[in-house]
Amino acid sequence: MRHLIVILLVLSSAFARANTPHSKEIEAMMHKLRTAYQSHNDSLAYFLTKAENIVLEIKDYAALVEIYRLRGNYFFLAGNHSKAIETYIQGIKIGEQHKVSYELEIVYYEIGGVYSKNEDKKTAYAYIYKGLALGKQLNDTMGLADGHNRIGIMLDRDGKLDSSMYHYNISYALNKSINNYGAMSYSLENIATVLSQQNKFEQAIEYLKQALVIRKEIDDKYGVAIATINISESYMQSKQLDSAIFYGHKAELASTSIGFLDLTQYTYQHLCNLYKLKNDFNLALHYHELYTTMKDSVYNKEKSKQFAEFTTKFDTEKKEQQIKVLNKQKTIQRLGLFATVLLLIMLIVLAYAYYKNRTAKEEKLKAEALFLLQLKEAEARNAMQNERLRISRELHDNIGAHLTFINATVDNIGTDNNKLQQVKDLTNETIRELRKTVWLINKSSVKVEEFVVKLRDFLKNIDQLSVQANVKDPQALMKAELITELFRTTQESVNNALKYSGATKILVDVNSDAQAIQVIISDNGSGFDIEESSTGFGLENMKHRMNSIGGSYGISSVKNEGTTVTLEAKFS
Repeated sequence: MRHLIVILLVLSSAFARANTPHSKEIEAMMHKLRTAYQSHNDSLAYFLTKAENIVLEIKDYAALVEIYRLRGNYFFLAGNHSKAIETYIQGIKIGEQHKVSYELEIVYYEIGGVYSKNEDKKTAYAYIYKGLALGKQLNDTMGLADGHNRIGIMLDRDGKLDSSMYHYNISYALNKSINNYGAMSYSLENIATVLSQQNKFEQAIEYLKQALVIRKEIDDKYGVAIATINISESYMQSKQLDSAIFYGHKAELASTSIGFLDLTQYTYQHLCNLYKLKNDFNLALHYHELYTTMKDSVYNKEKSKQFAEFTTKFDTEKKEQQIKVLNKQKTIQRLGLFATVLLLIMLIVLAYAYYKNRTAKEEKLKAEALFLLQLKEAEARNAMQNERLRISRELHDNIGAHLTFINATVDNIGTDNNKLQQVKDLTNETIRELRKTVWLINKSSVKVEEFVVKLRDFLKNIDQLSVQANVKDPQALMKAELITELFRTTQESVNNALKYSGATKILVDVNSDAQAIQVIISDNGSGFDIEESSTGFGLENMKHRMNSIGGSYGISSVKNEGTTVTLEAKFS
C-alpha cells in the first residue's frame, strides 16, 4: 500500500473547490469541468481550452488558475508527468502574478504531489509546506486539511508512522468539521495505510471499506479504484489471498475503465505477486508482462530530468522578470513611440467598440420601449373591457331587475291605490340602488371610514338593523372591485335575514386593520339547516362574489337560534 499513497497527493484534493466567487455563468461552467474531470471525460482537454478562452476574455484569473490545475491533474493521471509539471508551473505563474490565493494554494499541493511521485522529496516538501503556509494565512479549513493530509503522506513514505498518523487525524477532524465527505474518505484511507504497516490489517480493511462506500456515493471513480486496490493489498498482507485476488481484479477493471495508467501499472504488478503466492505461474507471468510493457510509458529517468529543467526554467524566468523591472526606465524611452501608436490604435478600437455597443443598447431600449407600450395598451384595453362587463353586470343584476318588476306592476295597476304606492316605493328603491351603483362605479378606491359611512347610509331604513364598526386604520384604501362585491354580498345577506328568518334584530359588525376587512352579519331569526339548504338563499352566488376578490365567505346557522355570515377580504 505504501507504493500507492503518493497518488493520493493529487487525488486527495483533485476535486477541490475554488473559494474565489465567480459569476453564475462562470461558476456553472467550472462545475461542469469538475464533473467532467471526475467522470474522466475524454473531451475534457477540448472543454478546458474553450473555458480558458472565455475566462481570459473576462480576466477571471481565479478560474484560469483552476483550469490549469484541472489540466495538470488530467495529465498526471494519464501518466504524462512532465506535461503535468509544466502545466502546474504555468498556473502558479498566473496565480502569483494576480494574487489568486485559494487556487494557488491547491496548485502548490498538486505540483508537490507529482514531485513526490518522482522521488524528488526536497522539492515536494517545499511546495506542500508553501501551500500549507498559505492555507494558514487564509484560515482555509479545507485547504489546511488538505495540507496536513499531504504532509502525513510524505512522512508515511519516510517511515515516520506516528508523525504521519498525527497529521492524518488532524486532516480527518478538519474535514469532518465542514462535512467534506470526499476528503474524509482520503483521510480514512491514509489512516488505513499506517494501520496496515502496523500489521493491524482488519482495522485497515474496515477503514478502507468505509472510504470505498463514500467514494461510490459521490461518484469518485479514481478514488473507488484506489480504495479497491488498497483493500486487495491489505487482504494479501493478512494472507487472505482469495479476497485479495477478488479485489485486485475489481481494481484492474476500475483503473482501466478510466485510463488511470499509474494505478493500472501497479495493479498488474500486484496481481503478478498474488498469483505467484497462489502458485499460478501462468497468470503471474501474464501480469508481469503487462506490468513491464506499461512501466516505461509512465516513469523513467529522462522525465525526472525534464522536471528539473521545468523548475530551473521557472526560477530563471522569475529572476529575468526582476531584471526587467530594474531596467524598466531605460526601455520606456525606446518603446515610447511604439506605446503611443499602440495607445492610439487601442483608443480607436475602444471608440468603435463603444459606438457599436451604444448603438446596440439604443436599439434594444427602443425595442423594449415599443414592447412595453404595446403591453400597456393591451392592459388598458383589457381593463376597459372588464370594467364595461362589470358595469353591465351591475346594472343588469340590480337596476334591471327592479325596473322589470316596476314594468310588470304598472301593466296591472288599474286603479288600485295600494299598487300605486308599491310602484312609488319600488321607484324610490330603484333610484337608491342606481345611486349606489353609480357611486361604486365612479370610485377607483375608497377609504375604510367612507365605506362604513356609506354602508350605514344604505342600511339606515331597516328598523331592526344596526351597524357597528371597529376600524383600526380609517385611512386604509379599498379597491372598487372589493367595495362592490362586499356591498352586494352584505346586502344579499341582510335581505335573506329580512325575507326568510323573521329576525327582530340584525347586527352588521365591521372590523378592519391596515391589511384586511371583516364584515359579520348576524341575526336572531329562525335559522336553517345549511346541509339541506346549500343551494338556497343565493349562497353559491355570495360565495362566488367573495372568491372573485380573493376573499372568503362563511355561514353558520342553528335552527331557532339565528344565522351568522362572515365575509373576509384583504385590501390588496
